Amino acid sequence: MYDLFISYATDDGLSLAKAVAAMLHEVYMLETFIADEESRVGTSLNEKVRKAMLQSQQVLVLFTKKAVASDWVNGEVTLAIALEKDIIICRSQDVQRQALPILLLEKEHLDFQDSAELLEKLKTIQAWGIPLIIPAAGRSGGLYPLNMGMPKILLPIGKKPILHHIIDKLDSTIFSKIIILTKDFSEMIEYYAGLSTTTIPIECRRTPAPLLPLALKEMKLNTTFMVHYSDILIEDDFYWAKFLQHHKYYRSSQNVIGTLLTSNRYKLPVGRVKTGQQQIIREFTEKPESIEAIGYTINMAVTMFEPEFLRYIDDDDESLYGDSLKRAMDAEANRFCTYSHEKWRHIQTLSDWYEAQRDYLPDQDDWFLRDVTSDRR
Repeated sequence: MYDLFISYATDDGLSLAKAVAAMLHEVYMLETFIADEESRVGTSLNEKVRKAMLQSQQVLVLFTKKAVASDWVNGEVTLAIALEKDIIICRSQDVQRQALPILLLEKEHLDFQDSAELLEKLKTIQAWGIPLIIPAAGRSGGLYPLNMGMPKILLPIGKKPILHHIIDKLDSTIFSKIIILTKDFSEMIEYYAGLSTTTIPIECRRTPAPLLPLALKEMKLNTTFMVHYSDILIEDDFYWAKFLQHHKYYRSSQNVIGTLLTSNRYKLPVGRVKTGQQQIIREFTEKPESIEAIGYTINMAVTMFEPEFLRYIDDDDESLYGDSLKRAMDAEANRFCTYSHEKWRHIQTLSDWYEAQRDYLPDQDDWFLRDVTSDRR
């Protein structure tokens, strides 16, 4: 699966195509396909190129002077239209608009003078979405023995695993990629991820460090990204576009570097948040000693971060929120805000899991539990 198929003319577009691919991978973690010269023999598209386009989310066409007259480029454009792919048109300023294929004339164009201008426009004008990271490399003692031989993220809630609940809730117009950080159960998680019907590309990646803070730092993210813990279920209607819009507003108006999804509904105070004016966080306590709720909300462990946040992660940080977030908040220039949602679940203990199963499978009675706990001889 590719995020982007890049169509170009070899004579004057290969270096430009490589520059675009490198930038999109470095900044947005996008996987691109660029046909090599061996695949571009003759005038008709070979099976490798056709398959790559079929597996690509979008197609970007670099219309340079040579590309306009290229049978190969025109063939790729024709295939992209036939497959109903979203086409991003990049036109060099020395190419007349009327020289483009007639079916593309009415579409929006990104015109550019040189490589630097194109790369900048692709960053600022084109919406690529943001990567979502699901940490699934750890163990959960609170769910023992359910998670013996199985990662927490694959435990069933209702009739599907937690992983599918998380993925099914996502908006494909917001997220460019789902990255699942794995360790002991990599193949199992990858298999179940492959069963998802989402159109968002999914990558299962061995975690680069044992603990999440350092793993994120080692990933060297250069764009806005989201972290969604693997034991969190967001319930009821949730609009990711509004969450992103909220973050962008506070990013521009208050210079926030993170937006925490919070709720007034909770059992255990896993992370208590107190906000001041304009939803800016004034106080964060990872594991509060009391369960005082008045004036507080609870961290849901679903957070949108800016890449600047990674500067405040130390190599020995154990907790993303208790260590890294607290350190970033202590720096005077940094701000974090909240975005609220009421209905959610934190599958942290056996009782959390059992309660979820009762709610997601309301027609199932407790016959098994009654049988195994009865005193019948």
